[in-house]
Amino acid sequence: MRRRVLQIRDEIHKEFGTQCLLLQESNPPLEKRLALWSSADIILCSSLKDGLCIPVLEYVKCRMMAGKFRSSTMICSEFAGCNEAMRGVLVYNPFSATAFLETMDKALSLTPDEKEENMKLAYQYVKRNSVTKWTEGFLKDLKLAYQPV
Repeated sequence: MRRRVLQIRDEIHKEFGTQCLLLQESNPPLEKRLALWSSADIILCSSLKDGLCIPVLEYVKCRMMAGKFRSSTMICSEFAGCNEAMRGVLVYNPFSATAFLETMDKALSLTPDEKEENMKLAYQYVKRNSVTKWTEGFLKDLKLAYQPV
């Protein structure tokens, strides 16, 4: 699988240049992530199991601070935790290549005004919520769901 991902990356680099696609496979330090989010026009979260999807939250805050809402787009797997609560995120099914292509096409077709509106909607969520608040809510729900045997 990894070999195929690298092969696809190399094909994209060959056709479009090396600066059009950055492949992240690990969790870099906060400073590097913030630099990446500040310069990336699109964030793609393809998680299959995720409670909150912190990179998208970081991306929204960084793009707001950089004044780059008009050139920002968020794309998330329907299994990413943030897409249920946060508005402005384009959602796709990661098991469907067609759905992914349609969502990417939509993302690339958004006008600057549409991108800005989506980011404003997402930022409202980020302003009202924090990781601590989310964790407390999750633990509360977990306690309510716990039924000892």
